[in-house]
Amino acid sequence: MKKILYILITIFSLIIFYLLSKYFLNFDLIYLKSKLVILIILVFFIFILLFGLKKKKITESVIVVFSFILAFYLIETLNLIQTAIFKNNKSNDIVFKTASKYDIHNDLLSAGTYSSPTFSLMHLFDDKLIVNGNKKVILSMQSHTKMIHCYRNNEWIFFKSDRYGFNNLDFYWDNYDTVIVGDSFGVGECVPNEFSIAKLVNNSEKIKGLVNLSQTGNGPLLELATFLEYADHNKTKNLIWLYYEGNDLYELNEEIKITELLNYLKKDAYNQNLKKHQLDINSHIKKFIVNKKKIVKEKLKNNGDINTKSFYAEKSNVFTNNSIFKNLINFIKLSYFREKIEFFLYIDEKLADTSEVFFEIIFKANKKIKSNSGNFYFVYLPAFRENYNYKQIKNFELSQKKIINRLREKNIEVIDIYKDLYLKKDNLNEIFDKTNGHYTLKANREISEIIKNKIRK
Repeated sequence: MKKILYILITIFSLIIFYLLSKYFLNFDLIYLKSKLVILIILVFFIFILLFGLKKKKITESVIVVFSFILAFYLIETLNLIQTAIFKNNKSNDIVFKTASKYDIHNDLLSAGTYSSPTFSLMHLFDDKLIVNGNKKVILSMQSHTKMIHCYRNNEWIFFKSDRYGFNNLDFYWDNYDTVIVGDSFGVGECVPNEFSIAKLVNNSEKIKGLVNLSQTGNGPLLELATFLEYADHNKTKNLIWLYYEGNDLYELNEEIKITELLNYLKKDAYNQNLKKHQLDINSHIKKFIVNKKKIVKEKLKNNGDINTKSFYAEKSNVFTNNSIFKNLINFIKLSYFREKIEFFLYIDEKLADTSEVFFEIIFKANKKIKSNSGNFYFVYLPAFRENYNYKQIKNFELSQKKIINRLREKNIEVIDIYKDLYLKKDNLNEIFDKTNGHYTLKANREISEIIKNKIRK
């Protein structure tokens, strides 16, 4: 028994050493914070084992430790069972046959139609496009492609991407004066195309035309980069910036690790000339999908906490399409359990501490649009706060207050959907769709009306 005890202590100590060394090598404080609970658990286990060794209660200590470990793996197992049950709930229809965007892609391909799943561009951070020896960060999806968007009301929603891989009719690029940037709330995730915020705002008589540069999973730095890369700043009269409080700051934390993205913030005239390399982008993403590099499987139904599900939809948008071996490794590593821990740490630790980089991004976008006498509209989109605990709600409030006050100090126009819509609803189910975590069609209509009323002629 003593040998088992020493082996356990050695394993836990090595894991702690690994996590700490990762921090010191990467100088990433957020990384360490996200592993804080795991570190505490490991230290707790070592303490129990050492206490048992000292008190000669070795058997009891090992039983306690293994009981905790068994509980963690039980949580992981239940998640796998739930996923497997859901995955096997299929019908014979090609559109409803599977629970995965990737599988829908394969089914349509077998039927002779090429399509592409929508996914967060952050999955391409470690698989950059290389053109003439230069690394490029991809900011859009494949062009002129049938995009597999979302599952809603027993059917899949698709859209056809434009010449640069965004959710627009292609001729929109010929005549526009308004640009909208955002994440899945901007691109119109899980709603029919005609009910997306961008399409509804585009109906305003105050604007000539609107180009939507939103992409699923984008955070503030990707949004800035996309605007600077693709928008014609000389003709852009209005820039509508959609900020979602549920995960934008989390995504920013991942984005600032990419040098090519930071160049958009730090350098005045930085540009990757991606418009000239759309064919290369198409080919690169196609290979990425075929090789299954980080392409992930999306759950069709989001039962339980809307915000937790919505967060993961933004973070990865789907579940990894791994081999049996990789799934086994993920199980051993308690990937699902650790993701849950990191999510709640993110809510507690990150939201109340809005990064200064975030404000630099917004100020640069505002300065760019104002340099051509344009209008900048910062739209604050709330999460379903009532699904969080008291401390987390307070962190949302602190973050919101800090953001809105700082922006208004710079005379940036803020459209506060929390104040103008959220607080006015007795039934929040009118705003949030429980099946996918995004806004309802009614909420999109009301939000777009609020935005249209704020736009100046």
